[in-house]
Amino acid sequence: MSLYKFKTDFSRVFFCALIILLSGCASAPKDKKQGAVFYPPLPNPPRIQFLTTFTSINDLKKTKNNFADFILGEESKESLVVKPYGIAMHDGKIYVVDTRGGGYVVLNLKTGSYDLIDGGAAGRMSKPINITIAADGSKFITDTGRMQVLVFDQQDKFVRAFGKKGQFKASDVAVTRNRLYVSDLKAHMIHVIDRRSG
Repeated sequence: MSLYKFKTDFSRVFFCALIILLSGCASAPKDKKQGAVFYPPLPNPPRIQFLTTFTSINDLKKTKNNFADFILGEESKESLVVKPYGIAMHDGKIYVVDTRGGGYVVLNLKTGSYDLIDGGAAGRMSKPINITIAADGSKFITDTGRMQVLVFDQQDKFVRAFGKKGQFKASDVAVTRNRLYVSDLKAHMIHVIDRRSG
C-alpha cells in the first residue's frame, strides 16, 4: 500500500468521522410552542394547569406599542416582586405578597397595570407572608415581622390589625363569615378571632 493511498483513505475516513461527529452534536431546533403543562403529570388526573408567568410590567400589557416605546422609552424589565410568597385572585386581579418588598402587588389583568401596596404609616408591612381575600373584597395579610394580621379594604386602604404587635406569628388565615382562623407558628395553634370585635 502506497503512502499516498494511505493518506487519501485516512483523510476520507477522518472527514466522514468529523461530519458524523458534528451532525451528532447539532440538535434539531426546539419548537418554542409547548403543549399544555399540567400538574401532576399523567397518568395522575391533572389538577393544575400552567398558563403563563409574570416577571415584569411588560408581561401584563396586552399589546406593545413600538411608537410609544420609541417616544417614551421602554418600561423597566425589573421584576415586579422581589420575593413572592402568598398569592390570591379576586375580581380579575392577582395579589402577590412580597416578603422582601414589604407589601403586596396588585396585578390588574383587565387594564394591564399594577400597584404596590405598602400599607402607609399605620399599616406598613414588615414581612408579609400570605394573603386571603374575603368574598367582600377585604384583604387579610399575615405579617410574620409585625406578628399580626393586617386588614385592607376593597380599595387597598389599611383598616386595622388583629393582635398586638408580637402576639402571634401568623403564617396563614382563613376567613368564614365573621371569623378568622389564624395559624400561629410561634404557639403551634389556631387562633379563632371574631372579625368584628377582634
